[in-house]
Amino acid sequence: MPVSITTRPLGYSFDGKTLYWLDSRNRDTAALYAEDCQNGQRKLLGQNERADIQGLLTNPQTGEAEAYATNYTTNEWIFLNSNLRDDWKLLNQKLGGVVFITSRDDKDHQWIVGNDPITAPSAYYLYDRQSKRLEKLYLTRPELSGAPL
Repeated sequence: MPVSITTRPLGYSFDGKTLYWLDSRNRDTAALYAEDCQNGQRKLLGQNERADIQGLLTNPQTGEAEAYATNYTTNEWIFLNSNLRDDWKLLNQKLGGVVFITSRDDKDHQWIVGNDPITAPSAYYLYDRQSKRLEKLYLTRPELSGAPL
């Protein structure tokens, strides 16, 4: 029996009806699947022929998959739920570099967003989705500000 390092459960939807899997069995790369817990049927939600699925965003109210990430040469998020796409686009325009969401409140109005600009220290922000406002919370290594990174 082949061993797969990248096959593992990622979590359930909050109603317990769907289990999300990262699965590379019989594949070259790990893909994202949703499995119906009642009948065992699996549905392919996302894949990349060149890279494994590396991240998953789930809805804070339902636990349902909303986006997944791959990284072949750069980090790329693919949205299953289009209402997040505009926020993501705005964050990338304002922050640049590598943007990531570390947490979301229960109503999904506020996010804690991290940013690695690559040539400067990483920072964390509070993002208000309704006002589209970003507030810097802290810089991870302020002593490196302005240094040639």
